[in-house]
Amino acid sequence: MNKALFVAKAYVVFVDNRWLTLAVHDLLNGVDLEGTRQPTRDMERHSQALRLFFSYSHKDDLLREQLETHLKLLQRQGLIQPWHDRRILPGDDWAGDIDDNLNRADIILLLVSADFIASDYCYDIEMTRAMERHESGEARVIPIILRPVDWRGTPFNKLSWLPQNGEPVVQWENRDAAWLNVETGIKRVVESLRGDRRL
Repeated sequence: MNKALFVAKAYVVFVDNRWLTLAVHDLLNGVDLEGTRQPTRDMERHSQALRLFFSYSHKDDLLREQLETHLKLLQRQGLIQPWHDRRILPGDDWAGDIDDNLNRADIILLLVSADFIASDYCYDIEMTRAMERHESGEARVIPIILRPVDWRGTPFNKLSWLPQNGEPVVQWENRDAAWLNVETGIKRVVESLRGDRRL
């Protein structure tokens, strides 16, 4: 069967007792056809955003959500592109998705608690790989102390942590102040890494 391709430049419609001629180009404005549009400023900012990976125990999910809320402005400004395992869809290869995002991350946040250290997956797999990437200069690892725990004997003990005063987030009288301290520290790292990329 032969097929013909008809390309129209105008579309004529009858509206309110009169004929209107509409340009097909105008009708299709807003339809993204691959290769037909220039990237928007938002798309460009998104592509320049640093990839941020959350490594955390699911028992600390509420604290991770609070931190993500406080980092939203950095995301809106196109500075970061956060990822955590709650973004994995049903049927996806969860281990593959985690590995892929961990291996592409520019910044890896270790959300430290007793549950994080007790988790074989967080500690033995995610943290070990994160530290390998940190030591090779491929990524920056930032430990964030969520809840009181003895973490001094861990491989990430040698790194600077957040909050800066060393007091776990949950022990601050004002939780928002704790998250602001963490967000400010992360922003400084983001700005430093972006400055390095421009050189």
